[in-house]
Amino acid sequence: INLALVLSPFSQLKSLVINDLSLMDFNMKFLDEITSFVDLEIQSERLSKLSEINHLATVEVLKFKNCPNLSNLKGIQNTGAEKFVFENCPKLSHLGDMQDIVILESISIINCPEINNLQGLNLYHTLEINIKGCPFFLDTFALIAAKKLIKLSIEDVEKLGQIDIFKF
Repeated sequence: INLALVLSPFSQLKSLVINDLSLMDFNMKFLDEITSFVDLEIQSERLSKLSEINHLATVEVLKFKNCPNLSNLKGIQNTGAEKFVFENCPKLSHLGDMQDIVILESISIINCPEINNLQGLNLYHTLEINIKGCPFFLDTFALIAAKKLIKLSIEDVEKLGQIDIFKF
């Protein structure tokens, strides 16, 4: 199935949810041809890497939900996204492949139990960090590096010690 052809009548599409890529032989390169959407959500049991995704310059919000086999984020550097959501990605163990994202306004990491730090992320411009259900998260240093942080939410993080709020 050629999704670029299927989606061509929707040239002004602003939001796209791709659900369950396992239903088809899916090639993510079709996303390069769609330049109007700003919100992309991918839910897939099949997706394990992002090397197929390139040049998502118009995307502002990029969400990966219910991707149990997603293990790394290589290939995510060519996006203009400023807000990222990773939810229910149990094999995702690090976010360091996002180091080329210059403006990272918001990041939510929900129920990604292998994530224990935010190393490699440029958090200087980050306004919002949401971490929930990541029991081994320990990275208070990265939180302190988020100089413009307005909202911080940390829930269900068993290993994190008490945060010294005076360092913020």
